[in-house]
Amino acid sequence: MADDDQMLAVTEMNPAQRIQYLERSLLFLRQQHSDVLHSLHEEVMGLKKENKELQFKIVMSQKAAQAMREERLKEKGEVGEKKEGQDSEETEAGDASETFSYSKLLEDTEKSKAEEKNTEMKIVFLEEEVKELKHALRETRNRNQYLTQLLEQAEEQRKKQPEIAYIRENVSLPALRQTVGNKAVERRKRTQVLQRAKLRPGAMPP
Repeated sequence: MADDDQMLAVTEMNPAQRIQYLERSLLFLRQQHSDVLHSLHEEVMGLKKENKELQFKIVMSQKAAQAMREERLKEKGEVGEKKEGQDSEETEAGDASETFSYSKLLEDTEKSKAEEKNTEMKIVFLEEEVKELKHALRETRNRNQYLTQLLEQAEEQRKKQPEIAYIRENVSLPALRQTVGNKAVERRKRTQVLQRAKLRPGAMPP
């Protein structure tokens, strides 16, 4: 409703006011368009950066888990060869150490999964925001095109105004009417002079 009232007010302006209003609106929309593009570019770059960081974390986590498994298996094999004759207490100590390492690995894995899930949620939110920005950008372009058309129409009307004024200035009808009136007055004066001359006592008959 507000947009309809605003458009109605614009149509009631004279051509010069409409041109000034449309030029200001067009400048504002161009600035808004530039800001939206800049914001959209920053969001996309941030999304790409987070994706790269996520991929790097996943790769490093997988490598770390693989290295820990290999190291654990290697240590287990060496301990089995060297400590075949040791008592059960040393074996239990080794098992406890292995259990601690495995627990640490599970903890790191769970933490990595939680970070990955949070990053995925951020990506979803960013994608939705990008969609909204694209929608706003399309609306801005449509309004920009509409105001540009109005500006062009106002420019055409303004160009026609001086031509009409020029034609009116070159018309001299009042002067022509005044000239005809002056000639009629002069004829009446001459007629009156002739009549007075005829009525004088010494005037000769015609």
